[in-house]
Amino acid sequence: MKRIVTISFILAIVGSMISQLPSFVVSGTGGFLKVLWIFPFVFMLMDHPKEYLDRTLRPFYYFVMSFFAYCFVLQAFTTKIYIGTDFTNMVVDLAILAVSFKFWKHYGGRSVLIWVSLSLMACAAVLSYVVYFGYFEEQDIFSRQYAYASKNSLSVILFSAILFSVFTYVPKKMMFKIAWWIPALLILYVVVVMRSRSVLGGIAFVYLFFVFRSGNSSFAS
Repeated sequence: MKRIVTISFILAIVGSMISQLPSFVVSGTGGFLKVLWIFPFVFMLMDHPKEYLDRTLRPFYYFVMSFFAYCFVLQAFTTKIYIGTDFTNMVVDLAILAVSFKFWKHYGGRSVLIWVSLSLMACAAVLSYVVYFGYFEEQDIFSRQYAYASKNSLSVILFSAILFSVFTYVPKKMMFKIAWWIPALLILYVVVVMRSRSVLGGIAFVYLFFVFRSGNSSFAS
């Protein structure tokens, strides 16, 4: 059962990442890949279903329910629609949070963390390759930041993938380390090319974090 749940969980992560491919984003058909989260949800529902109501998750449930009530009241007394795509995405994110929380609590471990990290890096590398050669290769440096409309959200996803891997798993053997750095540099390059100010600020923050954490001024040189 553990293997089935783990495979379904990793496939759900891969599906969410692949849903950000330009062809899916432009056509709006990438949402169906998030349906893959149903499988780990159902599998874990068979094992201690009450833990989906864990007290750690309750504040998030209360927040979404309160927000729904707020939007419902506004929509009832105005002509505007408040319960739409954004709220649906919030509910989906909440479901993913609950599934991830329960998965890690019962099935998490070092080996799983490595597989999740490698999956994120592989998907991020594919996204970077497709976006760069599909949108940025023939653009000059000044127009590249406007070539891809979803650059802000994609930049966050790509940078988060690298950040997750940096804090969880970077290979120690030279051959595997090189194999890790090649896609990592491609991903970072695409993130910089997209010039999302929030993500560039995040990169600067992470850099300063490592500078102060190391306690070695030579790190910054």
